[in-house]
Amino acid sequence: AGSAAKRRNRKLSMAKYDGIVLYSGGLDSILAYRVLSGQVEQHKENTGADSGTVAADAGYCGGKNLRDSQESGYEPYIPQHENLDGKKGKQGKSEDGAHKFTHKDFKYDKEQDAYRCPAGKLLKFKQYRVDPKATGDVRIKVYQCRECDSCALRPRCTKAKHGRQLHISEYDEELRAAEARLATPEGKERYAKRKSTVETVFGYVKRLLRFRRLSLRGLAGARAEWSLVSLNFISIRSYCTRDRSSYSRWTE
Repeated sequence: AGSAAKRRNRKLSMAKYDGIVLYSGGLDSILAYRVLSGQVEQHKENTGADSGTVAADAGYCGGKNLRDSQESGYEPYIPQHENLDGKKGKQGKSEDGAHKFTHKDFKYDKEQDAYRCPAGKLLKFKQYRVDPKATGDVRIKVYQCRECDSCALRPRCTKAKHGRQLHISEYDEELRAAEARLATPEGKERYAKRKSTVETVFGYVKRLLRFRRLSLRGLAGARAEWSLVSLNFISIRSYCTRDRSSYSRWTE
């Protein structure tokens, strides 16, 4: 409630099949991409599992979460809400209706530390910079082409006065691997299971418990209140599991 700075985000970590709540906590939504590693470690402590998979929504996007998950022994399935060159949104079209080039159309030349565009021109390394809006306050490498003025493919590439740029995260390898992983049939199946685990819990809480907003102020209060809600869900779930005849009363 209130301003964006005061909004809290409810986060749950669920078991793969049986719906047991393994982690429950509240955090500032703007920090979601920075805390996944903490939830993974808490999950390991609570379950004793040293490996597994992590399926999280785009609120946890970012290369750091991908790398931290892999280093912890967990394979991440997390969609990225931005293109790998740091530009948000879908692929656009040029004035003639042709699709504009995205990061996928540029090939990396490791020996020269440069990218080659579809026209065969090089985008050379220009500088390092930090762009928190694009990659979560991590270092990115800026590559720029100086030969765009006379290029026949410019309308499909860039309108920038000084030529096309690519913003490459220091976690570029993890980001590309995550994108490819989610595009596979196995990746789609694993990510879809969130609908029957975490999202199901939020459905119970909002519809059956009629809990739609926090009452207490401050992060500590939000965490305490959400912990009580999670405990309530666990109690109802346990009761309904023991007595299936009572299940219908909670779903009416």
